[in-house]
Amino acid sequence: MENTAAVANYFLSLARRDNIEVSHMKLQKLLYYAHGWYLTLKEEPLLDDPIQAVRYGVWIMSVYSFFINYGNNSISSLLMPDLFYELYPEYPKIKSPFAKELVEKVWDIYKPFSAIVLASMSTMSGSPWDTTRKFCDKNKRMIEMSDEIIMHHFKQLYKTIDVKGENYETL
Repeated sequence: MENTAAVANYFLSLARRDNIEVSHMKLQKLLYYAHGWYLTLKEEPLLDDPIQAVRYGVWIMSVYSFFINYGNNSISSLLMPDLFYELYPEYPKIKSPFAKELVEKVWDIYKPFSAIVLASMSTMSGSPWDTTRKFCDKNKRMIEMSDEIIMHHFKQLYKTIDVKGENYETL
């Protein structure tokens, strides 16, 4: 399991490298997709924070809290909350080579999509978000999504694509 801030920062570093703007919403969805694919391939969570089903999409509250002031604008800094400075005197980094490779693959596949498209994809009928919201109290602001529901959904997607060996080249 990786530190959520480390994964978020790696996505932001890849965006800088490729000169692509990433909004708060797009970062949230990239984290969700990385988590889903990691669950599918490793059968364990990528992120150490839970994914929440909120009224309008999937969110990770620690990331939301840090980047909320960006609104729809491009994020220009890495995630380094002062609150965690003593725990992480440097920006947190991804430890697992597999996790890092997977994040790069998710970035390569999903970077062309806008935040709106990624949000629409993550809240489609039958998605983990839809399943979670459908069977829970609609008045709740946020509901933690189960990794089992997320993994089941991504395993179904995995079966529908032509995956070449262990390189998962077409995720």
